[in-house]
Amino acid sequence: NSIQTPSSAISRTSRSNQPPTASMGIYGSKQSVVFPAFAQKLQRLDGKVVAITGCTSGTGFVAAKLSAEKGASVVMLNRASVRSTAALELIRKAAPEANVV
Repeated sequence: NSIQTPSSAISRTSRSNQPPTASMGIYGSKQSVVFPAFAQKLQRLDGKVVAITGCTSGTGFVAAKLSAEKGASVVMLNRASVRSTAALELIRKAAPEANVV
């Protein structure tokens, strides 16, 4: 018995080595239909500290970016990498007033 890996999982894995880009949607290059409405309804997070893992892509990246834009101090918990640095730079550009580390 061998475990079969779906081709969609392989394509996600191969993309994961790329740094995030400003055009990333909630699922990599796909744009979410529901997320923009959620983001508008989310209250301000001023004075809150948010710690998020996996901020270099996907949901973690979007959550960190949105939290910063809403005023939270964001602690990005990632392994040191080019992707981490790129994600940090993109989030700081999106929310220059936010405290993001």
